Amino acid sequence: AIGFLIFFLYFTCADGPIVDKLYREGLKPHYHALYLTVSAFQNNGLTMTPSSAMDFASSPILLNTIGALVVLGNTGLPIMVRL
Repeated sequence: AIGFLIFFLYFTCADGPIVDKLYREGLKPHYHALYLTVSAFQNNGLTMTPSSAMDFASSPILLNTIGALVVLGNTGLPIMVRL
């Protein structure tokens, strides 16, 4: 839920080339935020843009959120389930 909130707020409130590209490609902020959150948590490596996560290279907020979700979903969840 926190990952979705970070992505959604960034995609709706921030200005810049990332947000401009999402709107040019016709992506809705809430759907893209939800898809990116689930994809990162499951460590699928899938995004809705043809350039993958390369568009996020200039945004440490988005990259750190993706990294945290990958670690929590790929490594943290199985460890917590076994405890």
